[in-house]
Amino acid sequence: YDTLGNLIGTVMRDMQFVAYPCSNVPPDASTGTITNPSGTATVLGSNAIQVCESGSFCFDMVISDANPGNVLDAVSNVSSVLPGATFSFSGTNPITCSVCWNGTNATSGFYPFVVTVDDGACPIPALQTYAYTVQVLDGVFIQVQATDASCLGNSDGTAAVTVNDGLPPYQFSWSNLAATTPVVSAGAGTYTVTVTDANGCVSAPGTAIINAPAPPTANAGPDVVACSGNYPISLVGAVSNAATTSWSGGAGTLTSNGVNATYT
Repeated sequence: YDTLGNLIGTVMRDMQFVAYPCSNVPPDASTGTITNPSGTATVLGSNAIQVCESGSFCFDMVISDANPGNVLDAVSNVSSVLPGATFSFSGTNPITCSVCWNGTNATSGFYPFVVTVDDGACPIPALQTYAYTVQVLDGVFIQVQATDASCLGNSDGTAAVTVNDGLPPYQFSWSNLAATTPVVSAGAGTYTVTVTDANGCVSAPGTAIINAPAPPTANAGPDVVACSGNYPISLVGAVSNAATTSWSGGAGTLTSNGVNATYT
């Protein structure tokens, strides 16, 4: 037809169809439900799973065909739908398909994907498509900073966690500490924290290392034996981890110059 709707011409083509008597049936649509879930995901139904951005999962789907001689083959678009996801299968009939994913930031949303199974029958193979959904919730991602203690044995160091993303309120869990706050005071040591948000999403563990200088030590040097009136007597000491030094003691007068002193 032209732009005015007038018939310009027609084309006729012949197409040949060949019909084969075939008793083949496609793979069983009632199989393929989610089984063997692992990681931090929650199974929402036979074909749906929920996970946090800060989580990970693997699950299987066992798919079978009523024709025992058929060798099944499977493909999926999950790796293109959910970046980073992997798909594999093993076996012949039935087959076990596996999907795995490690969460990353900024991936929250719904991710429908399909698995298509070919039964390899001859002369005409049959296909069955199985649909699944992955729901990714906002994850919890954290940063941890530490401030050193003033001295070994003191508990005035700090460890602080900053929460990125997730749904407040948050719950804080520190290893080796009874604290449930984002900032804690502690002595020298290594502390690990995880954060759980209102959705139940759990962060990867964050580590804070609080260091502390060793306490100061002082050594006045070896004993000195001198005759009465044979003054001054030189004293040579040694210190470590100290900013200032002072001498005291004796019935006479001590005049110090750092770690060294004279006694009169």
